[in-house]
Amino acid sequence: MEKNKIKHFYWLLWLCKIFAWPSWWIIYHRKYHYMEGAFKRLKLKGPGIIVCNHNHWIEAPLITFTMPLRNICSVISDVVVSNKISRWFLNAIDTVIINKEKFELENFKKIINLLKNGQLILIFPEGAMNGTKEIAPLKTGVATISYLANVPIYPIYIHPHHKPFHPQHIILGKKIVLYDHFKELNTITSSEMTKMLYDYLNLMKDTLESEINN
Repeated sequence: MEKNKIKHFYWLLWLCKIFAWPSWWIIYHRKYHYMEGAFKRLKLKGPGIIVCNHNHWIEAPLITFTMPLRNICSVISDVVVSNKISRWFLNAIDTVIINKEKFELENFKKIINLLKNGQLILIFPEGAMNGTKEIAPLKTGVATISYLANVPIYPIYIHPHHKPFHPQHIILGKKIVLYDHFKELNTITSSEMTKMLYDYLNLMKDTLESEINN
């Protein structure tokens, strides 16, 4: 089947990354940690979904610089889109802007279409910034989309201590292919997939805390 063509302006994202890189390297210098069997951030190819904890707005740009060689599309809430210019820019780089109270089928189709065209998509499965050091219960949408599109999930946990001019600790996990664990998708397995992701993110959190403290 021929892939659907997507009109995009990723050069805008590349310009932002290039001009912002020096300041981000100085202010939020990243220190990476790795779970056993973790994916290689600089060699990541093909489509997939990046999942990450959501404590602060800073996590999205940190992930952008974690995988600087890839264009990463994000799924964000419309409450953070303040004006027409920002909405135009976000649409130009294939950001999926959703209404959390009413998720539209068109947004779901756009995410699937982006994945089929080889894109990496960042989704915060908690659904909102929780403002705490804990990981909030995850929404089932990420697992459902990953399974239907048959793309891997790349889990990342970012330590919630976001202090300028101090190391920003980030841990990368192993690639998760839900087809390797589940034979079908239904309400029960969707919840089980989501719990598996939740448990693994918490394991990453505990592992990172242990490495930092030691």
